[in-house]
Amino acid sequence: TITLQLKAQSYPQFQNPSLEDNTGINVTPWGYSKCTTGGPSSPDIQPGMWNVFLQPSNGFSYVGIICRKNGTWESFTTHLNSTLSQDGGYTFLIDLATSNKYFGYNDSAATLRIWGGTANCDKDILLWESKPINNINYWRTDTVFLKGRGHTHLTFEPGYKSSLPYRGNVLIDNIRPLTGTLVGINDINISNKNNEILFDI
Repeated sequence: TITLQLKAQSYPQFQNPSLEDNTGINVTPWGYSKCTTGGPSSPDIQPGMWNVFLQPSNGFSYVGIICRKNGTWESFTTHLNSTLSQDGGYTFLIDLATSNKYFGYNDSAATLRIWGGTANCDKDILLWESKPINNINYWRTDTVFLKGRGHTHLTFEPGYKSSLPYRGNVLIDNIRPLTGTLVGINDINISNKNNEILFDI
């Protein structure tokens, strides 16, 4: 006999995970806030802005952010509905692409960085960074694994793959759980009592 005992826990969820809102320049979709720590401008809700016409991978819109040759960049942040437990690991999927237009911000492939913090735009620690996003005008799906460190906010920004900054852009859409996988596991304790195997998840 196999008995599964599930501890009730709140798995952190994204507000508006498909990044849906009216398209526009220097705006973020509902559930997210723009950051100005990296530079003066803010993300755009695509498609249709700055000659970016890639269709969304899900829904009607997505977010575009750029990095510049002078070492500044655009970024945005979100407040999760629960804390990333220090005992937990968290996995989700995210669709990423880059544009060969974006008003000339296309010199080289940028990465996507995800920072953890305890307030909007707080960058306490870098939790994850993608490989260079060199798929031009088509989507790829990356698997993101975050080690919980007690954070309540995530900040998204482009990263450079070299020591010298350059102009690049990152398109982001469709943040979702990893299908078919148990996510948000704090720990697994296996014991054998009276010939029963108990999984404490």
